[in-house]
Amino acid sequence: TLVGFSMGNGEAVRYLSRHGSSRIARLVMVSTIPPQSGGNFDAFIAALKQDRPTFFAKGVTAFTSGHPAVSPAMTDWVVAQFMRSSPKGIIECMRSIAHGNFEAELRAVTVPTLVLHGDNDQVNPAERTGKKVAELIPGATLKIYEGGAHGLPITHRDRLTRDILDFSRA
Repeated sequence: TLVGFSMGNGEAVRYLSRHGSSRIARLVMVSTIPPQSGGNFDAFIAALKQDRPTFFAKGVTAFTSGHPAVSPAMTDWVVAQFMRSSPKGIIECMRSIAHGNFEAELRAVTVPTLVLHGDNDQVNPAERTGKKVAELIPGATLKIYEGGAHGLPITHRDRLTRDILDFSRA
């Protein structure tokens, strides 16, 4: 089972389009990105370059949507994880999403697919992302998490783990 999260969903779909599904039985997509962005991330990139710690500290609020299960310590940990990532890698991922169009690749997915998305995702709202992704993949199952933020692995980790395991074992 291939599991993608956020920007990693684009990588998962690209893996399938480039290498096929002979080694992949199922696909789980958590907190998806838009199938076709056309967005402009120039302001985000400029803020990231100017003050990376502040960019991530402010961004974690959108990532967790102020979910009550997220402690200050967890917030600090999330920021620390982002700070460990490559600045160039994050910028290139943002540029890739801004200019990406995954519609044809999503339509070509042939493995059973589960799309998990929060209805309170302030980073990539479900209407523009999760629901559209699920519509493009033939036979995909969409589960919307009530009160779910973009950071489902943090805000809904127990349910998310159960859903992934149940789907993987099916």
